[in-house]
Amino acid sequence: MNPSVLVVLFAGGMAGLGYVFTSEPFELLSMLMQTDVPIVNNNVQVGEKLYRYANVQDCFQQVVSKGGYKALYKGVTPTAIRALPAYGASFLGYEMTVEFIEWRRMSPEEQQQQRELRELRAEKRVSKS
Repeated sequence: MNPSVLVVLFAGGMAGLGYVFTSEPFELLSMLMQTDVPIVNNNVQVGEKLYRYANVQDCFQQVVSKGGYKALYKGVTPTAIRALPAYGASFLGYEMTVEFIEWRRMSPEEQQQQRELRELRAEKRVSKS
């Protein structure tokens, strides 16, 4: 039995939230490392560049020491809000594509049987209401 559209949207949204909350610390560290601007240090030879973060571990330690583990999730709210509909729609698109491909592989008789099953399910839903 195929899940309803709302169930697929909800499942996709929850999967998206799970992804966002597990990957956000890594995304933050990646962004900090990529946007780190070289600083010219007057104590070292002219032209030698220093960066705020020596490596990913140093970046992680600095972020946690300044703001605690909570700082790893700074800015996660907009990403989480975006994830719900985006991943829900992605899951729905995938499910509908799979259903369409399966439908196209069926013979005309099997397609007719599927139509009749859908009609019966729709009648049952209406009678329950």
